Amino acid sequence: MKRKVKNQITVTRIAIVGTAKLNKWKSEELDTIALRLGKLRCDLWNEFGSLKAWGVSKFDIDKQLRASKDKYQMPTKLWEATLYDVIDDIHLVQAACIEKVMKALGQRYQSFQSKKGVLQLTLESREWMVHPALCTLITKFWYRGHTKVSNQIILKAFDTQIDSGNVVWLRFGGLKNGKTLKIPTTLPYTVKCQLRLIKRNGRWEIHYTTDIEKASKKTEGKTIGCDRGYTEVYATSQKELRSF
Repeated sequence: MKRKVKNQITVTRIAIVGTAKLNKWKSEELDTIALRLGKLRCDLWNEFGSLKAWGVSKFDIDKQLRASKDKYQMPTKLWEATLYDVIDDIHLVQAACIEKVMKALGQRYQSFQSKKGVLQLTLESREWMVHPALCTLITKFWYRGHTKVSNQIILKAFDTQIDSGNVVWLRFGGLKNGKTLKIPTTLPYTVKCQLRLIKRNGRWEIHYTTDIEKASKKTEGKTIGCDRGYTEVYATSQKELRSF
């Protein structure tokens, strides 16, 4: 696990795929990959978006499904990255449900394993299914999920390199065995974190995380900015309300 550095926070940044228009082969390859991964994403939510994944790790689900992965005609690394991403999302929905159940019972949800009590551990496993009172609360707060998202590609295994023109190139295995997709990006530097490629308005965005230093809280000095409200009222950084 990555250690947190004091006074640093993790934020998401966005870069763009292609410093110029991508050629037809690369563009079609990305679209096809996203479409096939969209089918995988949809199937995973349909099968595990109920209670089937409750208390089951993504690694165990991987073992269940790996034998049938060939029907999506995807490289193993791309298939695996999307599977883990979807199951993580499903588990986050479950965690939100558990938090609401615990709040209804007057207990606080804990993020750290060492601080979790008997109730939370019971809810995170499948043991709650034999307790009628807990089943009633789970039913009250649980919502079954589905998705139709087909414009995303999750990358865990990739390489980034800077050329002589300071352009960062993204490289990862495509649909054809042994043929690598190499595309230019607007990334400011090489990255090693997981990437999420999202197609919006006809172009591919690269969503990545980076650590930045926390900004010190400004308590005095001149106004440096303003925040527009839903009407004509603005709030300055000195907490003054103004109308324009």
